[in-house]
Amino acid sequence: MELKAIITAIVRQFLDAFERNRLLGVECLFRFTSREHKDSIMSNYESITTAPQAAPVASESEEELLPQVQQPVEAKQPVLNVWTQDEDALLIDNYEQFKELPKRERFEYLATLITNKSPKECYRRAKILKIKSLGKDGARQISQQLFLEKKGDITRAKVAFALKQFLSVKGKNAGPYVNYLHKIAGDFQKFKQEEENLLLFGS
Repeated sequence: MELKAIITAIVRQFLDAFERNRLLGVECLFRFTSREHKDSIMSNYESITTAPQAAPVASESEEELLPQVQQPVEAKQPVLNVWTQDEDALLIDNYEQFKELPKRERFEYLATLITNKSPKECYRRAKILKIKSLGKDGARQISQQLFLEKKGDITRAKVAFALKQFLSVKGKNAGPYVNYLHKIAGDFQKFKQEEENLLLFGS
Protein backbone atom coordinates (compact mmCIF):
# COMPACT_ATOMS: atom_id res chain seq x y z
CA MET A 1 0.00 0.00 0.00
CA GLU A 2 2.80 2.39 0.86
CA LEU A 3 4.48 1.74 -2.50
CA LYS A 4 1.19 2.31 -4.30
CA ALA A 5 0.71 5.61 -2.45
CA ILE A 6 4.22 6.72 -3.36
CA ILE A 7 3.71 5.83 -7.05
CA THR A 8 0.34 7.58 -7.04
CA ALA A 9 1.86 10.72 -5.51
CA ILE A 10 4.67 10.70 -8.07
CA VAL A 11 2.28 10.27 -11.00
CA ARG A 12 -0.02 13.02 -9.65
CA GLN A 13 2.94 15.41 -9.29
CA PHE A 14 4.08 14.52 -12.83
CA LEU A 15 0.63 15.23 -14.25
CA ASP A 16 0.46 18.54 -12.39
CA ALA A 17 3.86 19.50 -13.77
CA PHE A 18 2.83 18.30 -17.23
CA GLU A 19 -0.13 20.68 -17.13
CA ARG A 20 2.28 23.55 -16.60
CA ASN A 21 4.89 22.36 -19.13
CA ARG A 22 3.71 20.25 -22.07
CA LEU A 23 7.33 19.53 -23.02
CA LEU A 24 7.96 17.70 -19.77
CA GLY A 25 7.29 14.35 -21.40
CA VAL A 26 10.15 14.91 -23.83
CA GLU A 27 12.48 16.46 -21.29
CA CYS A 28 12.11 13.46 -18.99
CA LEU A 29 14.04 11.48 -21.59
CA PHE A 30 17.15 13.59 -20.91
CA ARG A 31 19.29 13.59 -17.83
CA PHE A 32 19.27 16.84 -15.83
CA THR A 33 22.74 18.33 -15.85
CA SER A 34 22.12 20.51 -12.78
CA ARG A 35 19.60 21.36 -10.08
CA GLU A 36 19.00 24.74 -11.78
CA HIS A 37 18.22 22.97 -15.04
CA LYS A 38 15.73 20.68 -13.29
CA ASP A 39 14.06 23.54 -11.44
CA SER A 40 13.70 25.60 -14.62
CA ILE A 41 11.99 22.68 -16.36
CA MET A 42 9.64 22.04 -13.44
CA SER A 43 8.66 25.74 -13.35
CA ASN A 44 8.10 25.87 -17.11
CA TYR A 45 11.32 27.96 -17.54
CA GLU A 46 9.90 30.86 -15.54
CA SER A 47 13.12 31.07 -13.52
CA ILE A 48 15.26 31.56 -16.63
CA THR A 49 16.28 35.13 -17.35
CA THR A 50 17.49 36.11 -20.75
CA ALA A 51 21.23 36.70 -20.64
CA PRO A 52 23.26 38.33 -23.38
CA GLN A 53 24.90 35.72 -25.51
CA ALA A 54 28.53 35.96 -26.42
CA ALA A 55 29.30 36.29 -30.07
CA PRO A 56 30.17 32.94 -31.60
CA VAL A 57 33.84 32.40 -32.20
CA ALA A 58 34.57 31.60 -35.80
CA SER A 59 36.48 28.43 -36.43
CA GLU A 60 39.62 28.42 -38.51
CA SER A 61 37.69 27.25 -41.58
CA GLU A 62 35.10 29.99 -41.06
CA GLU A 63 37.77 32.62 -40.61
CA GLU A 64 39.11 31.77 -44.04
CA LEU A 65 35.67 32.52 -45.52
CA LEU A 66 35.20 35.80 -43.69
CA PRO A 67 36.13 38.96 -45.63
CA GLN A 68 39.53 40.17 -44.61
CA VAL A 69 39.69 43.84 -43.66
CA GLN A 70 42.68 45.40 -45.32
CA GLN A 71 44.68 47.79 -43.23
CA PRO A 72 45.36 51.09 -44.94
CA VAL A 73 48.82 51.09 -46.43
CA GLU A 74 50.71 54.29 -46.44
CA ALA A 75 51.38 55.27 -50.01
CA LYS A 76 55.06 55.54 -50.78
CA GLN A 77 56.08 58.77 -52.40
CA PRO A 78 58.06 58.23 -55.60
CA VAL A 79 61.70 59.21 -55.34
CA LEU A 80 62.38 61.78 -58.02
CA ASN A 81 65.70 61.54 -59.86
CA VAL A 82 66.56 65.22 -59.52
CA TRP A 83 69.90 66.48 -60.78
CA THR A 84 71.49 69.71 -59.66
CA GLN A 85 73.76 71.92 -61.76
CA ASP A 86 76.76 70.89 -59.64
CA GLU A 87 76.02 67.21 -60.28
CA ASP A 88 75.72 67.87 -64.01
CA ALA A 89 79.08 69.66 -63.91
CA LEU A 90 80.74 66.69 -62.15
CA LEU A 91 79.37 64.28 -64.71
CA ILE A 92 80.38 66.44 -67.67
CA ASP A 93 83.85 67.34 -66.41
CA ASN A 94 84.82 63.77 -65.47
CA TYR A 95 83.28 61.91 -68.40
CA GLU A 96 86.30 62.51 -70.62
CA GLN A 97 88.82 60.69 -68.39
CA PHE A 98 86.68 57.51 -68.22
CA LYS A 99 85.33 57.43 -71.78
CA GLU A 100 87.84 54.79 -72.94
CA LEU A 101 86.61 52.29 -70.33
CA PRO A 102 83.82 49.79 -71.07
CA LYS A 103 80.39 51.34 -70.58
CA ARG A 104 79.60 49.56 -67.31
CA GLU A 105 82.91 50.40 -65.64
CA ARG A 106 82.79 53.95 -66.98
CA PHE A 107 79.54 54.80 -65.23
CA GLU A 108 80.41 52.85 -62.10
CA TYR A 109 83.45 55.12 -61.65
CA LEU A 110 81.39 58.23 -62.41
CA ALA A 111 78.76 57.17 -59.85
CA THR A 112 81.44 57.09 -57.14
CA LEU A 113 82.08 60.80 -57.74
CA ILE A 114 78.43 61.90 -57.48
CA THR A 115 76.59 61.44 -54.18
CA ASN A 116 73.39 59.36 -54.22
CA LYS A 117 73.58 58.59 -57.93
CA SER A 118 73.70 55.06 -59.30
CA PRO A 119 75.60 54.02 -62.44
CA LYS A 120 72.27 53.63 -64.26
CA GLU A 121 71.22 57.17 -63.30
CA CYS A 122 74.55 58.54 -64.48
CA TYR A 123 74.17 56.69 -67.79
CA ARG A 124 70.67 58.09 -68.36
CA ARG A 125 71.76 61.62 -67.50
CA ALA A 126 74.76 61.37 -69.85
CA LYS A 127 72.39 60.38 -72.67
CA ILE A 128 70.11 63.34 -71.91
CA LEU A 129 73.08 65.72 -71.92
CA LYS A 130 74.52 64.03 -75.06
CA ILE A 131 78.02 64.19 -73.58
CA LYS A 132 79.42 61.52 -75.89
CA SER A 133 78.30 63.17 -79.13
CA LEU A 134 78.43 66.89 -78.24
CA GLY A 135 81.36 66.98 -75.83
CA LYS A 136 81.70 69.20 -72.77
CA ASP A 137 80.54 72.47 -74.30
CA GLY A 138 77.44 71.02 -75.93
CA ALA A 139 76.51 69.11 -72.76
CA ARG A 140 76.87 72.27 -70.67
CA GLN A 141 74.51 74.14 -72.99
CA ILE A 142 71.90 71.38 -72.70
CA SER A 143 72.31 71.34 -68.92
CA GLN A 144 71.86 75.09 -68.72
CA GLN A 145 68.78 74.95 -70.95
CA LEU A 146 67.23 72.20 -68.83
CA PHE A 147 67.66 74.21 -65.65
CA LEU A 148 66.29 77.36 -67.26
CA GLU A 149 63.19 75.39 -68.31
CA LYS A 150 62.92 73.92 -64.84
CA LYS A 151 63.17 77.36 -63.29
CA GLY A 152 60.48 78.61 -65.67
CA ASP A 153 58.20 75.71 -64.72
CA ILE A 154 58.61 76.55 -61.04
CA THR A 155 57.89 80.23 -61.72
CA ARG A 156 54.77 79.39 -63.73
CA ALA A 157 53.57 77.05 -60.98
CA LYS A 158 54.00 79.80 -58.39
CA VAL A 159 52.14 82.30 -60.56
CA ALA A 160 49.31 79.82 -61.19
CA PHE A 161 48.99 79.17 -57.45
CA ALA A 162 48.95 82.88 -56.66
CA LEU A 163 46.27 83.51 -59.31
CA LYS A 164 44.16 80.67 -57.98
CA GLN A 165 44.34 82.11 -54.47
CA PHE A 166 43.50 85.59 -55.77
CA LEU A 167 40.47 84.42 -57.76
CA SER A 168 39.18 82.32 -54.87
CA VAL A 169 39.21 85.45 -52.67
CA LYS A 170 37.34 87.46 -55.31
CA GLY A 171 34.67 84.76 -55.61
CA LYS A 172 31.72 85.92 -57.77
CA ASN A 173 33.51 89.14 -58.63
CA ALA A 174 36.35 87.28 -60.38
CA GLY A 175 34.70 87.44 -63.84
CA PRO A 176 36.54 90.52 -65.21
CA TYR A 177 39.87 89.20 -63.93
CA VAL A 178 39.33 85.83 -65.61
CA ASN A 179 38.54 87.51 -68.92
CA TYR A 180 41.67 89.65 -68.64
CA LEU A 181 43.81 86.58 -67.93
CA HIS A 182 42.36 84.82 -70.98
CA LYS A 183 43.29 87.82 -73.11
CA ILE A 184 46.87 87.78 -71.79
CA ALA A 185 47.14 84.03 -72.49
CA GLY A 186 45.83 84.53 -76.04
CA ASP A 187 48.26 87.38 -76.76
CA PHE A 188 51.16 85.33 -75.41
CA GLN A 189 50.22 82.33 -77.56
CA LYS A 190 50.10 84.60 -80.62
CA PHE A 191 53.51 86.05 -79.75
CA LYS A 192 55.06 82.58 -79.38
CA GLN A 193 53.66 81.52 -82.76
CA GLU A 194 55.11 84.62 -84.45
CA GLU A 195 58.44 84.04 -82.73
CA GLU A 196 58.54 80.41 -83.92
CA ASN A 197 57.71 81.44 -87.50
CA LEU A 198 60.46 84.06 -87.38
CA LEU A 199 63.03 81.50 -86.24
CA LEU A 200 61.96 78.97 -88.89
CA PHE A 201 61.42 81.19 -91.92
CA GLY A 202 63.14 84.47 -91.05
CA SER A 203 61.68 87.95 -91.50
